[in-house]
Amino acid sequence: MFGSVSGALQDLCNRAHSSMILFSDIPKLSPKRRSLLKALGPQGQANVGSTKAEEEKAEETTFDVKLEKSDTAAKIKVIKEVRTFTNLGLKEAKDLVEKAPVLLKQGVTKEEANDIMEKLKAARGVAMME
Repeated sequence: MFGSVSGALQDLCNRAHSSMILFSDIPKLSPKRRSLLKALGPQGQANVGSTKAEEEKAEETTFDVKLEKSDTAAKIKVIKEVRTFTNLGLKEAKDLVEKAPVLLKQGVTKEEANDIMEKLKAARGVAMME
């Protein structure tokens, strides 16, 4: 009984050993196989999700600021703030604030977007960064 179990175990170990790649064998592999090996993580699983996350993280250097809503009692303050960073006239800024949710500014840095959001929050408006 133990002879068949140990034989099966030995066979399993032999197959596992034959499929392993030693570090000394890596330079001997073809470039295509090396790139495949590099794409596989240390556990033998593809790192597709992590590379996507790294790409998204690298791409997010510019942001858009979107006005979600504003308090009707403080609409004039929000319009004044919108005019300061959009260089719009009074009527255009008023129309923009009344159309909320609306995109206010595109392609700004994170610091500038946070500054705009803080100013709008002080004027009792609600803005989001996208």
